[in-house]
Amino acid sequence: MRLYVPLLAIAGLGWFGKRWVPAAVPDRLGQGLFWLGIPFTIVVFLRRATFTGAVWLAPVLAWTGIVLALGLTWLWVQRRGLALPTQGSCFLATMAGNTGYLGYPVLLTLYGPEPFAWVLFYDLFGSTIAAYSLGVALAAKCGGGAIPGPAVALAVLKNPVLWSFGVGLMARSWPVPAAVEPVLTGLAWTVIALALALIGMRLGGLGDRWREVLPLALLKMVLVPTLLLGLTLPLGLEGPPRAIVVLQAAMPPAFATLVLAEAYHWTFL
Repeated sequence: MRLYVPLLAIAGLGWFGKRWVPAAVPDRLGQGLFWLGIPFTIVVFLRRATFTGAVWLAPVLAWTGIVLALGLTWLWVQRRGLALPTQGSCFLATMAGNTGYLGYPVLLTLYGPEPFAWVLFYDLFGSTIAAYSLGVALAAKCGGGAIPGPAVALAVLKNPVLWSFGVGLMARSWPVPAAVEPVLTGLAWTVIALALALIGMRLGGLGDRWREVLPLALLKMVLVPTLLLGLTLPLGLEGPPRAIVVLQAAMPPAFATLVLAEAYHWTFL
């Protein structure tokens, strides 16, 4: 109840409010969250995160899930005989999850800021790098274009999640007055609320072709997380770290996949 009531309420406001807000609002809100809001949230919560020796397993398992998703999607698209641009959309939709905009609020609500390093390592060194490296390569191939390697590296380096991670590490040693700490935390949760509202706005613009993507959604949000759960057991992961890995793997497709597909004028499912 503590998680889903506010999550659905705020996203629902975005869904219903989309029809009354100017068309440019979601785009501008998304840009603001990408460049300022989410990086600020990372810095605030990373200051209170606890690092453990096994946190490096988060990106390893993230890439394991990505490879599993791509392999299973390849089998599915081959069976369907889809056109190349549509295949690209399928690969992107199952490859990278919304581990930032949605993963942050869900896991912070469930487990607090202490294990936030696991959340961030999964998102930054897993989903983010995958979307802006492997995702860009897929976009170039399936879109019929070509992107030089330096441009891909620059896209990763320009991502504000990367530099906010560095700032957050430095901020762990910065003294903050006791009266300021709750203000920063409140602003960070406000950013998360805006991110949830943006998700609702984006969902409000969907068409009625959800039945065609249902198998991909089940693959991304059920099958791959279940396989990752099985892999975490022999690794000895338990408690919040194991739950974070599985839940991050179960997040729906990321906004970055939509951006890449739009940039290359792909055929959407």
